[in-house]
Amino acid sequence: MAWFKIDDGSHMHPKVVAAGNAALGLWLRCGAYSAQHLTEGHVPGIVARQYGTAPQAAKLVGRFPVVVDTLIIGS
Repeated sequence: MAWFKIDDGSHMHPKVVAAGNAALGLWLRCGAYSAQHLTEGHVPGIVARQYGTAPQAAKLVGRFPVVVDTLIIGS
């Protein structure tokens, strides 16, 4: 079983606070999917769309690495 690690201080990091809970939930679910399926951060678009919305994903751009359909958005 793979693990998706999150820093224990991330709950109040400015990037996390700015992104908001819904966007963070999308990031967390996509990260867990990637860890479970050993995809090294790649999440199929169809899966990401089940987890969240385009506006939530947009909040992650520039804050968290997001990979959907093998396209890396952000850094």
